[in-house]
Amino acid sequence: MGCRCIKDAGGLTIAQDPEEAKFDGMPGSAINAKAIEQILPVKIIGEKLSLMFPALFPVSPKSPAPTSPAATPATHNDTPPSDIDPRELDELRILLLRVHETTGIDFSSYKEETLLRRLSKRKAALGIAGAEEYLALIKRQPDEVKTLQQLFLISVSSFFRDRASFRELERALAAALVNKPDGEPVRAWVPGCASGDECYSLAIILTELLGEHRARHAIQIIGSDLNPEALATAHAGIYRLTALSEVDKTLRERYFTAHGQHFEVNAALRHCVSFEQRDVLAGTPCGEFDLVSCRNLLIYMKSQLQDKLVKSFHRTLRPLGLLFVGQSESLSFLGNSLFTPIDHYHRLFRRRH
Repeated sequence: MGCRCIKDAGGLTIAQDPEEAKFDGMPGSAINAKAIEQILPVKIIGEKLSLMFPALFPVSPKSPAPTSPAATPATHNDTPPSDIDPRELDELRILLLRVHETTGIDFSSYKEETLLRRLSKRKAALGIAGAEEYLALIKRQPDEVKTLQQLFLISVSSFFRDRASFRELERALAAALVNKPDGEPVRAWVPGCASGDECYSLAIILTELLGEHRARHAIQIIGSDLNPEALATAHAGIYRLTALSEVDKTLRERYFTAHGQHFEVNAALRHCVSFEQRDVLAGTPCGEFDLVSCRNLLIYMKSQLQDKLVKSFHRTLRPLGLLFVGQSESLSFLGNSLFTPIDHYHRLFRRRH
């Protein structure tokens, strides 16, 4: 509301690029509300403000004034930002080809900014600055390509991330269970499941909803991911206390066993969930699903790849099945033709036909 008022008064609204934000809910919500004029990295926002208000942010005469960045429209754009060094893009393309040849995983349709940030962190950790030096390292140590592949994979998760959104999902699942024939399983797929936190969160919700009628519907939740390290954590089912910060105390006591600062998922919950190593772009698990929960994965992909995934979600869902995406994600024109919103703010949709 504040951003809209500023725009109506002729002011400029700027949001931090959600891809670099540790917590992207606020900038993402403002962007999706069409209340933002420019989307910029934090570093560029500072330079932008110094140019707009030189009296408040004087530039030392010994230092060159920062150049004004071009406005970034608040729309999906698959063209790499113009401020990316072409040499960095060339290096990235060479590395992506090496990763594809070595691991079979194709990152060419992932957003370049995200991949370059992860590549930069890796080179900094190794004390390497230039592209040639890093490529020479890969020749000496071929396993570095696999390390880079793991860094490119997105493996961040926690239990009930965005708790209010999960409450909305719980209401939609409760309504869906009312009309479900006895004996028919409740099936959910979590592509890009990372360490499995969300899979077990869904298992808790469904177990609580079924309650004493648990025998009427088997709960089958499949988590898919490419990262073997994240999947190992998911299989183990042991998490730090920090990952359970959004789990109510009663649920924590009911579904977890404490081991110091770690908590282990109990056997009943573990029985509802299975994990597989899968490239979600290469196909879906067998059968139809009542829910596909793909949160904070689409945002890292270019629009063409997003549409491909959304079409596969539509195919694998039962009629009137649910699609749950991340707070900073939205569906394209194609996605909106396949799904209708149940709650647009919480990014919960229903299969149209």
